[in-house]
Amino acid sequence: MKVEKIIAQVIDVPEADIKRDSSPANFGGWTSLKQLTIISIIESEAGIKFTLPEIKRMRDVEGIINVLTERGIVNV
Repeated sequence: MKVEKIIAQVIDVPEADIKRDSSPANFGGWTSLKQLTIISIIESEAGIKFTLPEIKRMRDVEGIINVLTERGIVNV
């Protein structure tokens, strides 16, 4: 699973445009509904369910990767 690829597909931008500091503030198409879609896809692919505190920390690509890493998910 590659977080940048998932985000790029959901918000319809080139994967190369997604950086570790990318967030909804950088992309007009990264809406709250799309954020929920991103989280849902990651949960499905990783076979996990995020807690509310974890979801709140997922404000940018780095936050998402940090939560996944803490959960023992590698290759993100």
